[in-house]
Amino acid sequence: MIDPKTGRITLSPTVQINPRDRIDQVATFNFGVSQVLRDMQTGWKWLTVKNVIVAENYHIITFGFYRDVLFQVNLVVAADRFDLSQGWKTWSEVDELNTLTQLQQWLLTKLGREGVFGWGTIRTNYDPKGGGSSIRITYTA
Repeated sequence: MIDPKTGRITLSPTVQINPRDRIDQVATFNFGVSQVLRDMQTGWKWLTVKNVIVAENYHIITFGFYRDVLFQVNLVVAADRFDLSQGWKTWSEVDELNTLTQLQQWLLTKLGREGVFGWGTIRTNYDPKGGGSSIRITYTA
């Protein structure tokens, strides 16, 4: 799914996302169950796509664009479909830390390591304020 040499994300044979792709390129793929675009009015726009199926796993993918150019991708991966109707009532820190561990294991299996690559960085992350875990890809200029 993530090419360690280029940083390219392959979601299917016809859907490939490259570092520095433009927002209009990525948005036209129309993949996943829902797409939500948030314009932060700071130059940043965030496109979130939910329940994208790749290699029998479900993904929530948030693409971060600065001045309409892709600079960041946040991934959440699960074996089961994400229940998009769940709210904060079902959230727990223990479960979220378990999710972080699962994401770390997934990343090690798929990419071999976290860290710095020629195209940028990839790391697992837990945000205690936001209450979420993800794999964060940051593309360098």
